[in-house]
Amino acid sequence: MTRAIRILLLLVLWAATAGAAERVVHGELVVLNAGTGQFRIVGTDGSFTAPPGTPLQALDGKAVNVALSDGRVIQISEQAVAITPITNGFETVRGQLVLRDATGQRFGVAGDAGSYAAPAGLDLHPYAGKWVEATIDGDGRATRVTLLADRPPPAPVPPAVDSAAMPGRATCAVGDATVASGSSICRAGVTQRCDDGAWVSLGTACQ
Repeated sequence: MTRAIRILLLLVLWAATAGAAERVVHGELVVLNAGTGQFRIVGTDGSFTAPPGTPLQALDGKAVNVALSDGRVIQISEQAVAITPITNGFETVRGQLVLRDATGQRFGVAGDAGSYAAPAGLDLHPYAGKWVEATIDGDGRATRVTLLADRPPPAPVPPAVDSAAMPGRATCAVGDATVASGSSICRAGVTQRCDDGAWVSLGTACQ
């Protein structure tokens, strides 16, 4: 029996019972004494006694409907919870498109090590090396890839500057070595420049 059918049967049974009930109490069930069947409902005054044979412990801490008649509990049923599909978050990436796997239709952008699946039916080859904007879902699949025709080409990488050319400015560390302020290196696929002791990303792709 599928979950949908079970929920439907519970709703039908609940509707039939609720019709005979004088009052229905909703809320989280808290077992007070499993031996005597005593329980309470969060947000409701007083306590109740469950009908014989009720699996009270299994309902402890769950949201339930309690049908009452003449002050007695005639039925306890767990509230059916609608299952809402989880919607993954989206992110946007921009940059020069890099074909990571032409056969598998996977791509990335320069300066980003991520690999994303292209939308179904999209040929990535015309986009390779061009500036794009892509919307990526939580599973790493692109739902949209748009060419940014008005995006300017990356700025040229400035030439390395000798330390003597910029006296008095702090150097930057590269591993165990140091380079002068104004020098540029390629790090993680992006050009970075030493600016008075601090590395500044230029946002341009490099190898």
